[in-house]
Amino acid sequence: MKLHVVSVLVGCALLLGCGGDSDDASKPQDTYPNWLPCTRHIYNKSNCPWTFRASPTAGKVYFGDGSLPESTCQRLNGPCTVPPHTTITVTYDFDVVVAIPTSSGVLFIEDQNHKENHWEYHGIMGACPKIKHSGNTGAVALNDPANGDLNAWGQCTW
Repeated sequence: MKLHVVSVLVGCALLLGCGGDSDDASKPQDTYPNWLPCTRHIYNKSNCPWTFRASPTAGKVYFGDGSLPESTCQRLNGPCTVPPHTTITVTYDFDVVVAIPTSSGVLFIEDQNHKENHWEYHGIMGACPKIKHSGNTGAVALNDPANGDLNAWGQCTW
């Protein structure tokens, strides 16, 4: 029995890259241990609230850590309104009942005037999901500073 457990752990480490964190803790990480969800951030550096929600096709998205009032921030898939000058976590969970565990869907971002934009995101277990876009995304930078991060800055509207 002990030999089987050791061989499974060695196989995980050698074949799957379990525990892929970098030694540099000051840099945002795009990889993480394969069995964990990916936690990123929403940085609202603007002077206005921004609302985020997700429509996942695989996995789930959790906004915040429960410290924002539930009336303004639904943790599971949102909507979550992030107050000005506030940073919260966004956690991408993976659908693990498929051959290749994935996290994918659409992220919706709404400004204070209720104008909404949306982008697809996709990632496989072992790397944080990347939000797909082409060029400048306006008032909210995507994948900044790392894949899956959202960074609202400056202007308050799309």
